[in-house]
Amino acid sequence: CNNKLYFITSSNLNLKYATAIFNSKLYDFYFKLLFNFGGGKGEDSFKHIPLPNIPKSLKKYQDNVEYLLNMPRKKRYDNEKKIAISYLQGKEIYITEFLFAKQMGYIEKYRGHSELKNYFKLIPFIFSLGLFDELFQNIDNGRIIYSLRYNENDRIFHIIDEDNFLVTLYVNSKKNFERQLKRKFDKTDKWEGGYFSILSPAEPFWHHLSALSNLSGGTATPHILSPAEPFWHHLDLINKLYQNFQKNSITQDDFIEKVDNILNAKGKIRLYKKHFDSLNAVEKIEIKEHIEELEKSINENILKIDELVYKLYQLNKEEIQIIKGK
Repeated sequence: CNNKLYFITSSNLNLKYATAIFNSKLYDFYFKLLFNFGGGKGEDSFKHIPLPNIPKSLKKYQDNVEYLLNMPRKKRYDNEKKIAISYLQGKEIYITEFLFAKQMGYIEKYRGHSELKNYFKLIPFIFSLGLFDELFQNIDNGRIIYSLRYNENDRIFHIIDEDNFLVTLYVNSKKNFERQLKRKFDKTDKWEGGYFSILSPAEPFWHHLSALSNLSGGTATPHILSPAEPFWHHLDLINKLYQNFQKNSITQDDFIEKVDNILNAKGKIRLYKKHFDSLNAVEKIEIKEHIEELEKSINENILKIDELVYKLYQLNKEEIQIIKGK
């Protein structure tokens, strides 16, 4: 017998989330296409079917960032308490009140980068969606630099230390970037991306900005992409981008909710069937109708899970049709 058993070892992955993914049409397609247990290739094939380590929920990070943005100025800022502001590759990204105040220029002896205060509102999505285009490492201290290009020339650097704290973020122009490359920092291959597709790569952040032209009636793009008017100077555009990311972000809770709906419906069906023979004719008709409604609900939730999976892996219409066998 060549049967094999695989274990999910990450404590960050909810089993209901994993169950939803593994029972989707996409995974059914790949299991049939790639797995060959008889030939002893099961383990190698499994590596080609990644399970995205997405956050369970983004609400905590959004609430924490909102707290920081509305934090009143004070003489002393806490530099001990961890404040989780996002999630990346199975780990939370942290900051402290002091680090935030330092970055925003609230503390006199630190210049800070207050121009990015509006942009900071997007941080929960920037990391959890993995919208960075390149990853670098500081040659001197080994800190990781997550680079996000917001146009063809300029980028925002997000500096993460060894304890996963966002120690600073700042704008780096093309001229400065080219001068510092190889001298101050170098590329690293540690970046594994955020949301990604098995069949097609994810797009960098600055490609997403073009979507704002549609959200703003076709008038936003020139302001966003103009060097004189970077997008974070426009709070209305930040809010629209925030809403767009919030609408399109996927968390484990989105899957868990639908799995719970399915399990609850199946539990009710089992209970109905258990007592079905003891019912009279009228009651049996009513119960059959309830069972049909529950089965319809189950199928609807299964379809919703499949749609979430397609979205999570960024499949296009043609790829979805292949998965559905059409």
